[in-house]
Amino acid sequence: MNFYMPNLWRARLKAQKEVVLMNNRLERGVRLRRGKEAFTFVEMLIVLILMSVLGISVFSALGSGIRIWRRVHFGSENEDKHIFLQKLSQDLRNYRAYKGLPIRTNTRSLSFPALFLTQAGEGSRKESFQPFYQLGMVSYEYFPSEKTIVKTQVPYAGYMKKAKGTSSILARNISDVKFSYFYRGEFGVSENKSLNEKGAMPVLIEVVVDHKSQTGESGRISDYIDIPMSY
Repeated sequence: MNFYMPNLWRARLKAQKEVVLMNNRLERGVRLRRGKEAFTFVEMLIVLILMSVLGISVFSALGSGIRIWRRVHFGSENEDKHIFLQKLSQDLRNYRAYKGLPIRTNTRSLSFPALFLTQAGEGSRKESFQPFYQLGMVSYEYFPSEKTIVKTQVPYAGYMKKAKGTSSILARNISDVKFSYFYRGEFGVSENKSLNEKGAMPVLIEVVVDHKSQTGESGRISDYIDIPMSY
């Protein structure tokens, strides 16, 4: 039996084969695209995880840096207050009672005779660059308008001539300063306003310094300074 296939049927079969091949190719392309999309999603997950870990590390380092900066910054701001207390303590330990040099005590200021280092002036027998101890008046005063603590020292000769002496700013950004004076009595050491008004030298002084940082944070530093027996 002779099977004769017209050209039309041949063309139809050929077209059907091409359609089947095209469908197969499309299915393979879809599978490949799906595989590629799944692989890209996994990559994105890995990148997100890495970025999260990196971000946590960066923020942790930044937080540590800010904490260290705050400690150093506020430590340097408080340094001048501690220097003020150290200088006051040293001068009080160099206190010398001397006739003509009074003691003036106030809640915001303190003046007393003491020995302090100074340079030899012109006409002095000492070498001009050799420091030496000299008796004079030392005063510490708080100025609310300028929010500063100022130290002034005047040699004995200059004080008798009512000279102004040498002043230096010890601390800045001070909100308030309070000096409290304690005297030795029959029942121990206690505050005594009558002795305070008479200008007696206390045996113990409490110093309270309230200050504000540049960021507006408030702080307080206090110390008790004992004064040895006068000579």
